[in-house]
Amino acid sequence: YKIALVHQQQLSRERDRLGLLLDVTNALVSSLDFDALFAAVTDCMRRAIPHDYASVALHDAESNLLRFQAVEVNSSQGLVRPQTPASAESTPAGVAFSSGKPAVFDSEALNRFSPVAIQSMLGDGIQSLCCLPLVTKNGVLGTLNIGSRQVGAFQQDDVDLLKQVAAQTAVALDNATAYQQIASLK
Repeated sequence: YKIALVHQQQLSRERDRLGLLLDVTNALVSSLDFDALFAAVTDCMRRAIPHDYASVALHDAESNLLRFQAVEVNSSQGLVRPQTPASAESTPAGVAFSSGKPAVFDSEALNRFSPVAIQSMLGDGIQSLCCLPLVTKNGVLGTLNIGSRQVGAFQQDDVDLLKQVAAQTAVALDNATAYQQIASLK
């Protein structure tokens, strides 16, 4: 009986995660507006992976900086303002961007970064951070970043799910960017 219950819980969790991916896909294909895309993705993710902070940082090739384009915080104080530039080398998001692989940080690892880069996050109590590269056929656009005030908030299955969300988000951002470029040419 216990084995059946464990399997039922696993199936239920997998169903919920697949439902999240479907919701993310539906949200991403419904808009070409960057802010609307980000809001839809974070709303979907919050149901499956509780978090207190989410952002998208896009790479600016000219300056080699990551620019936080959208930020959502469950706090009265903003952790990072949109359009804030950050070094691609000295930030947690920069680690994921440079490596092209997800990076998970606990508070001890976050404290190793320059205080300026993560001061507001630590000040707001972020204990766990997961940064995922936004990879397209044209390269890495930037990162999707999820933070939590909970210690050890992101387990491997969460990271695996977030990798899928980041992959979908990257394609949608690439499409939205192309759409904006075409619209500006008109």
